[in-house]
Amino acid sequence: MGRTVGKVTTAVLISLHLDPRSFMTPKSYQKALGVNLTEKSSGQINGRLRLSKRGSATARKFLYLAALRLLANDPKVGKWYEAKKDERVKIKTVIALMRKLPLALWHIARGERFDAEKLLKVAG
Repeated sequence: MGRTVGKVTTAVLISLHLDPRSFMTPKSYQKALGVNLTEKSSGQINGRLRLSKRGSATARKFLYLAALRLLANDPKVGKWYEAKKDERVKIKTVIALMRKLPLALWHIARGERFDAEKLLKVAG
């Protein structure tokens, strides 16, 4: 995990009792971190999808920084970002990457190697 998101981020996640090995599925780990999408709606209003933010704010902060680190250091992730980004709201694509990271971390904690092609749909 330290190679993918950094040693500090790994230490923060472990110290917040968010060790990926203690979760049964990748989606449950994503939900524990509070980066899953929820819709606030009522009988009359259907709201937009937003981050649930139910998990630790500190964990989300370090996941965001880890996403920026991946953008800077991994050429496959950079290529995905360039193809996907919207000039008006660039942060939206960074958040999309941040939401994908817990899914990758769950698999990395079980011994798999990080592969950006599995995580992202890279064009061409």
